[in-house]
Amino acid sequence: MEELLNTLQKILSRHIGLHRQLLDLVRLENDAIVQMSLKEIQEITFSKEALINAIQSCEFERKQICENIGNQSLDSIILSLQDQGRTSLSEQFRTAQNTLKLLIDRIGEQNEQNKGLVEHTLVHIQNMKKNILGVSEVQSTTYTSQGQTQTTQAEGRPRMIVQ
Repeated sequence: MEELLNTLQKILSRHIGLHRQLLDLVRLENDAIVQMSLKEIQEITFSKEALINAIQSCEFERKQICENIGNQSLDSIILSLQDQGRTSLSEQFRTAQNTLKLLIDRIGEQNEQNKGLVEHTLVHIQNMKKNILGVSEVQSTTYTSQGQTQTTQAEGRPRMIVQ
């Protein structure tokens, strides 16, 4: 049992390290988006994929250890350790759990900020595209030989949209 708890502690430490690396990457991604560095964004994306795969592998190991301990969640392991009077170890697990939650929250917030930047940039690019390629349709109203009004489309011309 003691060996399983030590292994779990090592896995949680590795988990925290991987999440810190991911947080650093999403912050770098933010800088790359602001600088519009496509090459850097692509490199960061590949690095994020590799880190996410490593995190998934680490999570799989954590779940296996928890199953070997008795199919318990980390919360129940912490409570069990507290009941056994092993408060130091339970506090280490609790700290690791809280650190992971905090890192995950910060990663999510940074990803949302990055998403907002990308969406804003796409809207800006679409407006620029409309400005450059857009054509206004000129409609003219004329009279037919029977005296009725008729609306016709005239030749379009480039236009500028200012926002």
